[in-house]
Amino acid sequence: MKDEVSFGIKDVESFRITRDNFILFRLRPRFNKSYYYHPKGFSFRSNCVPRDTDPTGGKFNGVTGINLKSSVPIERNDFDLIDGWIKAMINRSKNNNNQGRMRNNDYTYNSRPFNRDNRDNRDNRDSRDNRDSRDNRDNRNRAPPIARVQNSPPRGYAKSDDSLDTLPINYDNIMKKRELYITCISPTQKRAIIYSSDGIFNHFQFHVRKRFGWKCERMWYKNKSGGWSTLNNEDTWASIKKQVMNKPVPRIEVFMR
Repeated sequence: MKDEVSFGIKDVESFRITRDNFILFRLRPRFNKSYYYHPKGFSFRSNCVPRDTDPTGGKFNGVTGINLKSSVPIERNDFDLIDGWIKAMINRSKNNNNQGRMRNNDYTYNSRPFNRDNRDNRDNRDSRDNRDSRDNRDNRNRAPPIARVQNSPPRGYAKSDDSLDTLPINYDNIMKKRELYITCISPTQKRAIIYSSDGIFNHFQFHVRKRFGWKCERMWYKNKSGGWSTLNNEDTWASIKKQVMNKPVPRIEVFMR
């Protein structure tokens, strides 16, 4: 299996997880699809090559729902983690889309002041329309006002989440997607994983559980001073990742119990 068909989380209208390990997605009509070829095949971890043609021959055309079957049994305790992970991505995508529309409205908003004069004055109206026509031509060649662009990432990165974060003005784009080297420590073992920097906290917990079979209830991370601080929410997780992203090899140590 070397071909991949990908759709964005922004095209997901709703989802639910069933007891028989199915995840059911309801999609927007005519949702966008991207195609990729993976020379090394599944599990799609190597570099892929974008494709212009649909490898399925149009089998997804007209589709409004997709059922995904988990390759491993989903334990009842993991349902909340998966549910929270997917909801976080969907909410993050919606927030990003709303902010994008707000920014687009800023850029396309007609800045002509509202005319409180008598609009029945035809001569004034014609003169104003001619002037506005010239102004609009100038505005089309003018860069959007920089003052309206946010310079700092929002604090709530995947909190409302929102991301498929995504996922707030893209924290993912500000941080840039990279691989994290995470050392996972339990009372009896010490293991290491490579994990994507755009992964949210709920998914990280789920990934560790499935990878190592650990049923940890609490987590701590090694802070800058070498001590251990509690890791229990998305805000802390996002902050930790941001702190290590400027290092040549982004490393995080997590203790689990």
